[in-house]
This record gives sequence, C-alpha cells and structure tokens, in this order.
Amino acid sequence: MISRRSFLGGSLAVPLAAAARPNIVFVFSDDHHFQGLGAAGNPKIHTPNLDALARGGVHFTNGIVSTSQCAPSRGIMLTGLETYQSGLISNGQTHFQKDVGPTAIEQLSRAGYDTIHIGKWHITPSPGEVGFGRSPLWLRGGGSPYRDPKLRRGQDGKDEVTPGHITDLFTDAAIAATAEARQPYFLWLAYNAPHTPWLADDKYRSPYRGIVNTSQCAPSRGIMLTGLETY
Repeated sequence: MISRRSFLGGSLAVPLAAAARPNIVFVFSDDHHFQGLGAAGNPKIHTPNLDALARGGVHFTNGIVSTSQCAPSRGIMLTGLETYQSGLISNGQTHFQKDVGPTAIEQLSRAGYDTIHIGKWHITPSPGEVGFGRSPLWLRGGGSPYRDPKLRRGQDGKDEVTPGHITDLFTDAAIAATAEARQPYFLWLAYNAPHTPWLADDKYRSPYRGIVNTSQCAPSRGIMLTGLETY
C-alpha cells in the first residue's frame, strides 16, 4: 500500500521538475475553527478574500488536524507525517524524533526553491534546521501580545520588541521578502491570529457590532479573522 507521504512526493515530482515552477505561498492561521470562514457557510463571518480563494481553488470540507495544537499541526505540515510518526505529539513535545527523513521544505530547497519562513514557529528545531533558507521576521515561541511583540529578524536574531500590530508586521515582512525573492520561491507565512489574546484594529470591528456571541460567531474572534484575511 502506498503511503500518504509517498503519494504526495510522487505528485510533486512532475511539477517540480518542470521548467516553469510556480511560486508557492502557504498561509497558516492559528487556532482557526473550521466554520470560521464565510466559504464554510457561516453568514456571520466576513472573509471575502479567503472565500474567493476557496471558490477559485479547492476547499477541503472534510480535512482534519488529528492533534489540533500548535506544534503537532506544524509537524504534520512540515513532514507529511502523523504526530506519532514525527514525534511532535503535543505542545509539550516539540522535538522531531530521529530519522523522520527530509522535510517538505528541505525537498523544495533541493528542487531550487528560495525557502522563506515568516511568522510563528513554536517547535524546537530552528527554521534553518528544517530547510528554510531565511527567516526575515518570526516569533520563536507559541504566544505573543498582538501589539509591539517580541520578534526575531533573521534565523540568528534575538527577541526584540517590534512596534506595531503583529499581523501587520508579518504581512509587511512577507510582501518585502517576496518582492526580493529568488524565483521560484516558497513562502511559509504563519500568523498567530486568530489565537488568543484577541486584539484587532478598530477598522475591523464595524461588521460585528451588535452581533451576539453564538456558536457561529464570537465577535472578538470574527474581528480577528476579518483583520487577518484583509491582507
């Protein structure tokens, strides 16, 4: 029986070997409930840009994360392996186990991609250790204030207070990085929104004024999603 990892590797082999290889932007939201998206049928969430991506691409309505925590979900996306295979089984276990093989990022790098990491990290190996060539702006740990966060510039950078809203800061860094990127590039853009603590700019609040907190929409989380997807 072919494994999921082998299938994904085989499916990538042809496009990566082709002369014209696409740039790839992978956007990772954090603690994002499955119905926190207009395209998922929620009429109270305002996410028109994400909805357009869903309409123009593929919307996996039955996709799951087997361990819906920060570190395990990152381990799955980086390796293509389940948590018990990668070793990142919880937020308390953030090391890969031995011999997990090359990560997806390492394989992209070997295929000639400029591999760029921006945003939240929250696993023990550094971005460079899993294949990223550079990390212009990133959050080493798992949580942060939204205003004036402590972020790192470069993979060897130290935590520094960075003025601004963290969603804006990551977005601006991503725009700058892709503008100067070598072709083709892979951008891993990992926001910490809409994870707590919820704090968005006032300009995103108006669509949610007067909405009562329900299972379909917690206004504070909806504001964060609208702020995130605007970029």
